[in-house]
Amino acid sequence: MAIAARYKGYRYPIEVIGHAVWLYHRFALSLRDIEELMLARGVVGTYETIRSWCAKFGPDYAAQLRRWRPRPGDKWHLDEVFVKINGTGPRHEVGLGARASGSGRDAHGPPTLTSPGDTPRSI
Repeated sequence: MAIAARYKGYRYPIEVIGHAVWLYHRFALSLRDIEELMLARGVVGTYETIRSWCAKFGPDYAAQLRRWRPRPGDKWHLDEVFVKINGTGPRHEVGLGARASGSGRDAHGPPTLTSPGDTPRSI
């Protein structure tokens, strides 16, 4: 079944429904917390609406999140970077974990320097 066909007949766009269901399954928030978060974004709906979305679309989102979770058998390697802050003072050690497959790095992690003359860039 096509994705758009599953969402047909709902008042809200796919992105709004998907965001609410993702919040519920990713962060284990209560339905009323999600209702408040959505209201802050300008989406008016009850917690019962979010509950029905989670009941219908939740298993797919939960399965996707479980697929991306690290498994016990995964190998993790640690990269270490020494960074000077403002060019002075002691060097600070930063450790970044990554799976052997190359995925799993924190997208919002600290910047790294590949050689002394480089400017900081994200991973």
